[in-house]
Amino acid sequence: MLSLSEIYTYPVKSLGGIALSEAKIERRGLQYDRRWMLTDDTGRFVSQREIP
Repeated sequence: MLSLSEIYTYPVKSLGGIALSEAKIERRGLQYDRRWMLTDDTGRFVSQREIP
């Protein structure tokens, strides 16, 4: 039997996650998961690995 012990959502791609006690599944995946991303002024994706 499989069980899920932890689940996180990451509203902003490549930033910290939020621990959830439950989650809603939508057509695009978990509700609010990776709906946004940070870009620099040229439109290039920026991650916390590059700019902590």
